[in-house]
Amino acid sequence: MRNGVAVALLGIFMWVARQPNTFRGVYDHYQWIFTYVILLSLFYSNLYWLVPEFLFKKKIVIYGIGLLLLNLAGSMVIYLFHVFVLEPHRVVKVQEKPFVILQTIVLAIFLLLIILSSTSVKFFKKWISDIEKINELERRALESELNALRHQIQPHFLFNMLNNINVLTRKDPAKASNIIVRFSEFLRHLLYENNHTETALSGEIKFLTDYLNLEAMRRDDFDYSINYEEENIKNVILPPNILLVFVENAIKHSADPSEGSYIDLRFSIENNEFCFWCTNSIPIFTNRNSKSSGIGLLNLERRLQLLYNDNFYLNSSCNENEYIASLKLPL
Repeated sequence: MRNGVAVALLGIFMWVARQPNTFRGVYDHYQWIFTYVILLSLFYSNLYWLVPEFLFKKKIVIYGIGLLLLNLAGSMVIYLFHVFVLEPHRVVKVQEKPFVILQTIVLAIFLLLIILSSTSVKFFKKWISDIEKINELERRALESELNALRHQIQPHFLFNMLNNINVLTRKDPAKASNIIVRFSEFLRHLLYENNHTETALSGEIKFLTDYLNLEAMRRDDFDYSINYEEENIKNVILPPNILLVFVENAIKHSADPSEGSYIDLRFSIENNEFCFWCTNSIPIFTNRNSKSSGIGLLNLERRLQLLYNDNFYLNSSCNENEYIASLKLPL
């Protein structure tokens, strides 16, 4: 497309710059048409041969020699065409010899500029191509990193559940069997229903509800609540497993064998933003300096940076009895 525009512009230039009535009859048109054809030949010879074969391969000296030879060949062909084809049909008297020499020099410079213009076109096309390749590589790297971060969550979730089931098989086999059936639904969700870049919030809430229900079956004195307005979350779309990290973290750090524990989830849409709060109780005796406690949230923060740049809000705080994590995402 860009080459076609260059060819058209060059043709218009040759038509406008021609000297009409210099030669007899149709030969007056032969002058600018032949020159135009030679210019195109030089233009494309440099574009598709000299530049890729020598300049791009850093053979600068050979490219310079080729450029001069191409310019000389074009000038000679135009000169011979004028002498043997056009001159016998000249109408306008030829200028003084010094002026003819000046015209020849101007023609050579003009040809060189046309050839060099194709060099700039080639460099521009290569620059565009390189930018597209860089963008493609960055996009693929971004997708790979997102997939890697996302799939770090799933094994963590699976290993926790398998360990819980293993413990329960010794204490209550019937209950463990029921949990295994429910757990198979989670595997189906993770392997088949959640392998997309986006998912409906309503589906994520159902998934988290089932997860918390499983946890309630496994643990005594555990309670949870999920608060949202059905109408508000109907059309909300989110990246998959964004909220699972909060719930996993809350389940892990709310467990208290001596007292009851709870988790509260709240969802709302405010000012065209998705808002989420996850609150969990804190056991009386807990290691608040555990280094492993924040790995999931650190991975989540990196994933959010890749997806939203700095266009998100992620915060966590705690008091003596509760840990609160909050998230806001633009819609």
